Amino acid sequence: MNRYVFFIICTFFIVISTEVLSMTWGQDAWGNANWGADEITEPDTSSEPEADLSVIPEIPQQSLSRITRTDGAATESTISIGASSDGGETTDTTFTVDDEVTITAKVYPDSDDVGEEGELYVVMRSTVDGKKTFSALNQDGNWEAWNASLKTLPAAKFVKSLEEVEDVLVYSGTITVGERLFYVGYSLFTAEGKPVITTSLSPYKITVSE
Repeated sequence: MNRYVFFIICTFFIVISTEVLSMTWGQDAWGNANWGADEITEPDTSSEPEADLSVIPEIPQQSLSRITRTDGAATESTISIGASSDGGETTDTTFTVDDEVTITAKVYPDSDDVGEEGELYVVMRSTVDGKKTFSALNQDGNWEAWNASLKTLPAAKFVKSLEEVEDVLVYSGTITVGERLFYVGYSLFTAEGKPVITTSLSPYKITVSE
């Protein structure tokens, strides 16, 4: 192998590694905080149940901190989320594989956005056997693989007129062993291009064991 070919191969791997390791909430990703994505792989969503978006139970909520917009503009929006395995009587963040877990969120849009067409988003980052994967909830209630680019992020729900509070069913069913981080957000409806999403830099974390 001559030095020119060796140089091209090394350059290729450096570029690929840099793109993956710099997966931040910047120009082409969800926000400007590090997702912690040191490896983007296709998640196995075969065991993830569909979400029945028509039924959203009342689950005790906790407010998420560091609410921000992906364009850096100020927002007065707030977001809360909670998880339960007993129908909402209590809330927890640690579960077992036998638990039927329900996770819901409440999105309180900025007052300037209330009444506008909008979209709601739910992203799950899973860590199983040391591998981190991303999936996003689509409008059919299914989880689909996501490559961490805002351009390809599916909306979980289209809202004709954003209310002062939007209830979101994040997850319902059993969960396999591992750590899950959930991000919930919203944007005004964007027909083309990259949406400006309001979300939390601090995700909601749950852990599932045997």
